[in-house]
Amino acid sequence: MTQHAVSTREDWLARRELLEREKELTRRSDELARQRQDLPWVRVDEEYVFETDDGPKTLAELFDGRSQLIVYHLMHGPNTPEGCPGCTFAFCLRRRPRREAIATLVDPGRAVSADRTGCRKLSHL
Repeated sequence: MTQHAVSTREDWLARRELLEREKELTRRSDELARQRQDLPWVRVDEEYVFETDDGPKTLAELFDGRSQLIVYHLMHGPNTPEGCPGCTFAFCLRRRPRREAIATLVDPGRAVSADRTGCRKLSHL
């Protein structure tokens, strides 16, 4: 266990300077995010087609009538052929059908097991 110095309350209150620096960092981060969001969009003119479990779909069709598309790339490695347990767990929980959802979640992985071997293991959740 890490040993921390123990001091007086007055010394500890010096953290207020750190708090002010944290607040300034948050304000700068918020401003940067606002500037990024203000950037212009680019029209996608090329017709992309993707192979899915349900056959070929265009980029627009991947949205499945929703306003957002979340692309979640599952990691695969030599010891995790069906995908990283953490990634698979998170992806499968979010992949459950919910018609009221505002976003569609897809996995662009090329691995065969990106199918849902790992999801089937989690089907009891």
